[in-house]
Amino acid sequence: RNVPCENETKIHLGWCLIDPKTVEKTLPMLTELGVHKITFIHCRRSQQNFRLDFERFERIMESSIMQCGRTSLIELAESPALGTFLDENPDSVILDFCDNVLQHGEKMETVVIGCEGGFDASERKLFSAHRVRSLKSPMILRSETAAVAVISMSL
Repeated sequence: RNVPCENETKIHLGWCLIDPKTVEKTLPMLTELGVHKITFIHCRRSQQNFRLDFERFERIMESSIMQCGRTSLIELAESPALGTFLDENPDSVILDFCDNVLQHGEKMETVVIGCEGGFDASERKLFSAHRVRSLKSPMILRSETAAVAVISMSL
């Protein structure tokens, strides 16, 4: 069977940079969930010594698509700063702590997830023109858990 197997919704994850080893563990789940693109964002609280190995990430995704039946790899990109990313993706929904809870199936094409420690005050000032949502959970989630949860809710 040579029919493409992809999600109808092309979700773009703006993911503030975390430890690449954690990204490697999470990539198979994001591949299976049908994420179209991941842009790794260098945020104020991201550790600056992390180096992304896109070739390694692609090998991990290739193994994952063989198991789940997906027919394409997640597109990978990098952004130097959150402000740059938001300028390039003005319709982004931002996951942060607030009173506006993300609803299951809420329409979003691009979602931004913070790194460990979350966003700093200067980054939060950039959010005024964007939808900011939280998850309906009293727990503070790790970045990778939040990414999987938000993508799952968008399906």
